Amino acid sequence: MGLFAAGTETADENALSVYTHPGLPKPPETDDLGMRTVEQHCDYILSMVTSEVPIGVKLQDAWGLTICETIKAEANLPAEAIAEVDGYAVRASETQFANADQEAVGQQVTLKLVSPEPILVRGTCVVVQAGDALPLSADAVVPQEFAELRLDGDVALYTVAKPGEWVRDVGSDTTHGEILAANGQVVSSRLSALLAAAGYDRVLVRPQARVAVLSFVTSPTESIDSADRRGRHLGRADSYLLSGTLRADNARVWRTEIPAYTKESIREAIENELLRADIIIGAGGLGIAKVREVLREVAQTDFALVAMEPGGDQAFGLVGEQKVPMFLLPADPYSALVSYLAFVRPALRKRMGSVPHKEAPAECVAASNLTSDPEVTEYVFGKASTAGLGRTVEFSAPKRQYSLGDLVDCNAIVALPQGSELVHEGDPLQCWLLD
Repeated sequence: MGLFAAGTETADENALSVYTHPGLPKPPETDDLGMRTVEQHCDYILSMVTSEVPIGVKLQDAWGLTICETIKAEANLPAEAIAEVDGYAVRASETQFANADQEAVGQQVTLKLVSPEPILVRGTCVVVQAGDALPLSADAVVPQEFAELRLDGDVALYTVAKPGEWVRDVGSDTTHGEILAANGQVVSSRLSALLAAAGYDRVLVRPQARVAVLSFVTSPTESIDSADRRGRHLGRADSYLLSGTLRADNARVWRTEIPAYTKESIREAIENELLRADIIIGAGGLGIAKVREVLREVAQTDFALVAMEPGGDQAFGLVGEQKVPMFLLPADPYSALVSYLAFVRPALRKRMGSVPHKEAPAECVAASNLTSDPEVTEYVFGKASTAGLGRTVEFSAPKRQYSLGDLVDCNAIVALPQGSELVHEGDPLQCWLLD
């Protein structure tokens, strides 16, 4: 991790210079090494990201989007007691002498089958299907497999019904005035079913964020041959990893390979994305001097050192008059993923209205000892498993020796807390779950 004074340049064109544009909010205070904490840097980025403007959409178009209103039930649901199963609506008190022995002729309770009426009179029953409203005075349903319709029109019952049995009571789903959906809640298929049943067919939501992932080609001779399987495409891995992760986070994402061997081509590519993107991610752009230079020219930028490993170098900018957020991320897939989870995902969640913007990490305990750097927060591969009442995490590989194969095999990224030199077996830790 290189350390440079704010606003200075260095002899190495590929080294990152710490710099914050004077038009941006005042940056966080740094430690003696010039580094921000992960929390400080994330909060600083969130202070510069705005949320999407809410729009009203049909309920079926809202799946996966964030509600921007509090929706309350305007009536009880269900409004009437309804049958849970196909069978016969009865007065439970009239079934107390029913006999399960179907051979005991003359000892079963029999009720007269009648057509549905508003009120069920004594000594009768009516046919109901699951979801049908019960007539008044009926307080139970006898499933059809515990009854027999006889030729004389009577129904023989072979089970004693209890009040409320196989019945969904008034308001058992929701009651009048109850909150059905809270501001910031994501619309799932299950929530949409509840809202539809309550009579809602449109909701106010924040739309999907449109995210452009730029994959930089740094030489005119670096064209990609899809038929080439000779291991020459490692530089493509980060952009595919980020694009897939964004899509899993419900962003509308597209990946574009752009020429990065001239500043003009880089600038043109970024300006083109301003017409359609809400967030731009420069995959691998952090390590390309020309990309950093262009970002300084077209955006109000913040180049920072963060007390984390990997991903200590971070670059963010508000591009153009629209102030579109743009992140430059490392080319190394693991560093790119850690940077995404720490900073891009919270910004994406704020843009789409998800609350909270920073997801609470999962709790786990270390399955073995591991040394850590006390000056930074270290993120390591892990395999989390649930045993008993807790979640245990095994560390997958030696630090800083990760491979793409390790990334595929792991299901968690574990944070080793700043200030600690040794993580002991059984110590509580926090992690991002990947599966």
